[in-house]
Amino acid sequence: FVAAGAATVAKVPIAHLHGGETTEGAFDESFRHSITKMSHLHFTATEEYRNRVIQLGEQPDYVFNVGAIGIDNIVRLKLLDRDAFQKAIGFELGNKNILVTFHPVSLENATAQDQFQVLLDILAEVEGLHIIFTKTNADTNGRIINAMIDRFVSDNPDRSVCFISMGQLRYLSALQFMDGVVGNSSSG
Repeated sequence: FVAAGAATVAKVPIAHLHGGETTEGAFDESFRHSITKMSHLHFTATEEYRNRVIQLGEQPDYVFNVGAIGIDNIVRLKLLDRDAFQKAIGFELGNKNILVTFHPVSLENATAQDQFQVLLDILAEVEGLHIIFTKTNADTNGRIINAMIDRFVSDNPDRSVCFISMGQLRYLSALQFMDGVVGNSSSG
């Protein structure tokens, strides 16, 4: 967002990827639409998003529906097998595995901690469940959620592990071994 603002002031043209998308309850939507207004070329993931960019006042001749371009990278990526994945994360998977990514809803006040505690209480009750947590972004109340994750992992080291970021290869490799993905992140 800040880079787009600086480019606009310096009269540097901007090409915007994934404009027109919505993120309910988060600042992301306002930032994304602001970047759309500062941009010159627009590359959207769907026709619906293309139409939204046009509704925001952008010229149709400069708005292109190109699909979700990240899919091309995912298709070409050689995922890790189970042994290589476990070695890469330093954690043994179990018979039941889930990936948890929870981001505080940035436009809600003081509900993230309560919401996440309910999730942790449920996870603690499921016997034999192995859990991989990814930590929050720099969201409001993110530090609180991260501290809760750290405590859970500290209390349950044989069945849980956490990462600030797994990176693309480890994250996508993880998905093939998970019985579920839990949380409110668009990444899963």
